[in-house]
Parts: sequence; C-alpha cells; structure tokens
Amino acid sequence: METILSMASTAKAFLVGDTDVYFWALCAAIALSYISSVVSAFISNSFSATKGLVVLGKKLLLFLVLIAGTVLDNLFGLNGVLRTAVITICVLNEFGGFISNLSDCGVEIPAILQNFINTAKASTEATDVSSGSNT
Repeated sequence: METILSMASTAKAFLVGDTDVYFWALCAAIALSYISSVVSAFISNSFSATKGLVVLGKKLLLFLVLIAGTVLDNLFGLNGVLRTAVITICVLNEFGGFISNLSDCGVEIPAILQNFINTAKASTEATDVSSGSNT
C-alpha cells in the first residue's frame, strides 16, 4: 500500500507539479466559473443536465492543459516558468468567465471589468469567425 501511495504521489508531482498557491488558484477559479455558470443558467431558465456536464467536462480539460504545461516545463528544465504561465492564463480566463456569469446574473460589474469582458468577448468572437470555429 505504501508503494502505491508513493507511486501516486510521484505521478501527481510529475503531471501537475506542486499543489502550491497557483494550483489552488486554478482549482478555485474553475469552481467559481462553473458554479456561476450553473447559477446563470438557472436564472435564465436555460439549464440542462447535458449542458452542465459539457461545461464541467470543458472545465476538467483545463487540467489536461496544466498537465501538458507541467510536462513541457519539466522536459525543457524551465523550473516552473511554463507551468506558472499556463496556470496564470487559465486562471485569468476562468475569472473572466466568472465575472461574465455574474454580469449575466444581474450583478453590477465595475466599468473597468465590464470593458475587459466586452473586449474579451469581441476578441473571442473575432477569433471564432476567423478560424471557422462553431463553438
């Protein structure tokens, strides 16, 4: 049993790195974004279990992004720089979604944050149109 726990701990350290403040910030950002999206869907009467599972699946895929960043960071000996950058980008993206969900729920958002959301949405829409994405 001790060997199995040791192997699991080693695998976790290799795949996601330390469970440091960055890791927990990512977990918190994902949770806040998901919970706020569910509440927003309930308020707008557009909630469905299928949509909820799809959103949850997308949130969990962020951990694959973290794994890829951590593995590449280890491969190139970057001492956590790439991992931290990947987590930071994911956290900012999730907090942007969280703030957008709050706005959709009717929570008044400060103008500077609202401008950030509008700019991010416009940028995303422009990227989706230029790449031919249908998501």
